[in-house]
Amino acid sequence: MALFETFFTCESVSMTIIGAPFRNSKSDTLGRYYTTALASEVLVNELRTNDPSRVLDLGCGGGALSVAARSAWKHAEIVTVDIDAASKIALNRLASTQETGVIRHFSVDALRPDLPAVLGGESALSDLAICNPPFIRPKWRKGFEDVLKGAGLDACYTSKHDITGEVLFLAQNLRLVRTSGHIGIIVPDSIVSGKKHRGLRECLLACHRIESVIRLPRTAFAGTDAQGYVLVLTKDRPSTDGIVTREMFPDGTLGAPLWMDPRDAAVRLDMSYQPVGQPRDAVKLVDLVASVRRGNVSSSERLQLTTPAFHTTDFPKDGLSSFSFGRKFGINSSLPACGIYAQAGDILLARVGRNLEKKICLVAKGAAMVTDCVYVIRPLPDQTMRIFNALTSNRGRNWLARVSHGVSARQLPKCDLLQFPI
Repeated sequence: MALFETFFTCESVSMTIIGAPFRNSKSDTLGRYYTTALASEVLVNELRTNDPSRVLDLGCGGGALSVAARSAWKHAEIVTVDIDAASKIALNRLASTQETGVIRHFSVDALRPDLPAVLGGESALSDLAICNPPFIRPKWRKGFEDVLKGAGLDACYTSKHDITGEVLFLAQNLRLVRTSGHIGIIVPDSIVSGKKHRGLRECLLACHRIESVIRLPRTAFAGTDAQGYVLVLTKDRPSTDGIVTREMFPDGTLGAPLWMDPRDAAVRLDMSYQPVGQPRDAVKLVDLVASVRRGNVSSSERLQLTTPAFHTTDFPKDGLSSFSFGRKFGINSSLPACGIYAQAGDILLARVGRNLEKKICLVAKGAAMVTDCVYVIRPLPDQTMRIFNALTSNRGRNWLARVSHGVSARQLPKCDLLQFPI
């Protein structure tokens, strides 16, 4: 049986989740989504190295990643950290099934600023780290700034309100891995493509080597359709070489590797927005439109209007690609100056929703205000059908689905929509 050691500390400060971002999801009380065994194996397989002596699993939860790590590196010492008492029980069971190796579990707060010293200091830095952090925005507390500063990530954000749990866990992993060590971490799509995290991506590209990015299927987390990615990097070894991007399918297999130009990686760390083989100067939506605007009527304000605004629930449900505003909307010549409206020749596209890529229509007749959940695309002369056919093609709908991000109700940022390849 493998050796199992447990260490405790009197300090036990848990995270506080702000708001209720996971009301319809299956995260636990600490905001953790649990990966399937296939996703854990993919992460570990992407980190194949020659016999690491020490592997860190920060915020180990039930030990899914530790199980995959033990299978890959039978003689490595696995160091696990989690404040949840249930983790100790799960890892003790894991140790009882193993013939070799050591599991050292620390029942401490994974984000305490002195964690490097608690784990043993410089001599106890890990060769490799695996991590599935909680997807939450923690209440800011003293010590978080030290965690970010120790990892060199303190200048990535102008507001502490933009710093999420996964950013803090990434920073902590960077502090706990030796130079040239490897980190494999699961992150939400906002880290890969969100505008607020661009500074983080720029810092990672400048200071470390991003080896690969794997897009997980929405079935990778038990009980939720959260979109996640496996991000693999080497600490303190920046490089201008291409970044390998791949897609994992629901059966655990991986698609063919595609190489991303690092010049594009700060904008998005995946290949969704730029199809393979398309030149960097290819025609995009931004080149063919007079404007792309989102409505300015909220869904709640819509209910108070005497003349309703077009909403995501108003898109044709019978597969029709064109739409005429009828008497229900009742706007013809007297359009409110304060509203964003659509008129004949405009293309409407859902900005938010689980299946937003299916909600596209061409306005054939009439005019109406639109809610803030809908984009109004106004093409340049003679470009309407070119844009509409591109958006409604299988390739176009797949692109929209891949670029949108979020849990359950996905969102399509305008900055990404404008880069839609025609």
